[in-house]
Amino acid sequence: MNLETNISWVLFIQIIVALIAGYFIIRIARRLIPQLFKRKSVSTKIRYGLSRTFEVYKPLSVVIALLCFVGINFNMHGIIVLVAIIILFNYIKSYLNGVVFRINPLVEVGAYITAGEFHGQIIKFLFFGVFIREANRNRFINYSFIDQHGFSISQSANTPIRYQINLIDVDNTTKVIDLLFENPIVDFGHQPVIKRIGNENSYELQISLERGGRIDTLMAYLNQHNIKTSISY
Repeated sequence: MNLETNISWVLFIQIIVALIAGYFIIRIARRLIPQLFKRKSVSTKIRYGLSRTFEVYKPLSVVIALLCFVGINFNMHGIIVLVAIIILFNYIKSYLNGVVFRINPLVEVGAYITAGEFHGQIIKFLFFGVFIREANRNRFINYSFIDQHGFSISQSANTPIRYQINLIDVDNTTKVIDLLFENPIVDFGHQPVIKRIGNENSYELQISLERGGRIDTLMAYLNQHNIKTSISY
């Protein structure tokens, strides 16, 4: 089977230039286009959409570039790319975890995050992690740590944390609401919201807890009543 392609070095360079141009176009559009709209709600939605597009475009453009690079010489370049992926696997995994983390609509600079035993205000996003401001210091948290331990986001230090939980194979959301009303750690001052995910019997539960309440305690409570749950990212 002939695995050779017609991709030449000239075409490869042209594709790289096009990808770089796309990068700067989206970056400039993200700054300028929202300013054209006077309504803040419209401007915010556009800025959010372009920011998430930008986050997805970066790894996607790298994948396209690597595929084209392999297409020049499948055997030699394929081995080079494979070895690089094996050596850099942990870094690649952490970066991709970061992409998923940053496109979450609740995640932004200034929001307060709780991940594992760490809690603080997000001050900067990096390739492989995020810097948060704690009470007495700044701390770097790796995206892989966030992926392993889950996270929750609130908009201020005094605002109850808004958690997101996946509800799996749920036939009756009324039963879920009834169970929540019976649990004292649920903060009904901030109404729980249940949204369907896709066309299946799966839902996303957005919920706040009373001070001292733990999300793993609530998940265990729901699991005891045959409601399967998982952390939503």
